[in-house]
Amino acid sequence: MDDKISQISQFTSEASKYTNEVSVILKDVLAKIKPSADLKAEKHDIAKCLLAEIKKLGKHAEIVGSLAKDTDLAYTAYDTDIDIFIKFPVRFKKDDLGKIVIEIGEKILTDCEIDYAEHPYIKGKFKNFSIELVPCYDFGEGIFGDFKNIATSVDRTIYHTKYVKEKIEKMEKMEKIEKTSNKISLNDEIRLLKQFMKGCNVYGAEASVKGFSGYLAELMCIYSGSFINVIKGASKWKLNTFIDIENQWEGQGKILFDEPLIVIDPVDKNRNVASAVSEENMAKFIYACRKFLLSPSIDFFISAKKKEKSTKEEILSAIKERGTKFIAIRYEHQYININNLYPQLEKTRKTLIKQTEKFKFCVMNSKSYTSKDCTKSLMLFEFEIFELPNVEIVIGPPIDTSLADQESFINKHGQRKLNGWRWIATQERKFKNAVDCLKFLLSQRHGFGKEFVNLDGKIEEDEEILKEPEIIEILKEML
Repeated sequence: MDDKISQISQFTSEASKYTNEVSVILKDVLAKIKPSADLKAEKHDIAKCLLAEIKKLGKHAEIVGSLAKDTDLAYTAYDTDIDIFIKFPVRFKKDDLGKIVIEIGEKILTDCEIDYAEHPYIKGKFKNFSIELVPCYDFGEGIFGDFKNIATSVDRTIYHTKYVKEKIEKMEKMEKIEKTSNKISLNDEIRLLKQFMKGCNVYGAEASVKGFSGYLAELMCIYSGSFINVIKGASKWKLNTFIDIENQWEGQGKILFDEPLIVIDPVDKNRNVASAVSEENMAKFIYACRKFLLSPSIDFFISAKKKEKSTKEEILSAIKERGTKFIAIRYEHQYININNLYPQLEKTRKTLIKQTEKFKFCVMNSKSYTSKDCTKSLMLFEFEIFELPNVEIVIGPPIDTSLADQESFINKHGQRKLNGWRWIATQERKFKNAVDCLKFLLSQRHGFGKEFVNLDGKIEEDEEILKEPEIIEILKEML
């Protein structure tokens, strides 16, 4: 009996030690990532000024995104913008929304740049802050909008903001009685999850990342109640994990979605908030969660280690050792908006992989790259099979088909013979190396992304590829 008590006591002590260790780490992280009260106040003052300026021009707008929900991070590439959505009655034509918002933006912002999602919107500066003005339709004041006839994907965003704010407020009120000075608020739990996702390079739903959006991180914390509960839950995820926070499908909705992770949007049950998350990034996140639970460390959030940069010589040596063939296709073009550029580049890359495999070449590794100024694009391919014999086998008809079919095959192919029950022949292979195959495919451009159908791609091999430091680092990741 005494041994049992001793074991329980030891287990409790170790659990307490673990909890205290995690608590210290999370507080240290928050101190680094949470915006200061001054920065927070400054951002809200700027946003209020913008809303007032927009109102003077006869339009109504709302602050959306992480600033409005108080889940923003301090000084990150993801959370420096202030997002303002300008609302329009549904009677307005979709084509007019972007034009009106651009006109408003050009009056109140500086350094303006027109960007595109489903329609144009405008980015610019206001008192040294980066601002985005985005048009949307106004479907009413309720948390749940009427999305049966949704006009644009951004129309949900205002309702996402309202939902998250209301949920956080309700959950914080419910816990107020138990709340102590040491308890982390749900807003900060969300900040911790966002930073953890950034730490394992899976934060961001854009096509170039294929990771977790800020809204998805917020929903996961709302669903689980805390950062650590998200980590514990995600450590047990399987493919096609299904999360329905508001139980809108009553357990019957999983079969309607075909993505690695399914998180039903509380404001639109026909949308999977996690549809952008790739299988690989889901796996990365699960692995990081398991590792953190095993050995908690601030390095999962903010790594103190600087990545050592590789040299051109090191990369070339690694390629030679692998015995594979690296081929790149480089495009130089005018500025193309990243929201259009990257998905079309990915479409082109995947098309080329399928087409080269039809000619019996084998791509074992591949990646897309776009420059920061969106004027250069690159597709990298590592070929496992990149050279083939001069001839190839052609499979003919079986012996029990019509004589006409068999004679047609025999007359077409000089070197043919029966191989068991079927005729086979040999013929000269169309392409004996991957470079010639790619040259042909680039001349045809079948199935390419629309941005690349009219562009000429330049083929580069081995050392020729390693022109920029960024490409060297991408090859390092691939190797």
